Amino acid sequence: GDTRRCLLSMTIEEIKEELEMSGVEMEHVSKLVRMCKRSEFDPKELDIRLMKWGYPKVFTIYDDEDEDEI
Repeated sequence: GDTRRCLLSMTIEEIKEELEMSGVEMEHVSKLVRMCKRSEFDPKELDIRLMKWGYPKVFTIYDDEDEDEI
């Protein structure tokens, strides 16, 4: 859907803000930001990381309807 398209055009700054607003600790925010700078921004990959650290998903919460198509 459209959510994914605008997600992919998010700037590092916006990604950081989104994470901070979601209550993610700074050290984790920094790790994810570094990840985004190294490779391209992958919402699913970031959410997998977040969930490993015990956070709720931040970037793919609207994707659930699409899961079956993969």
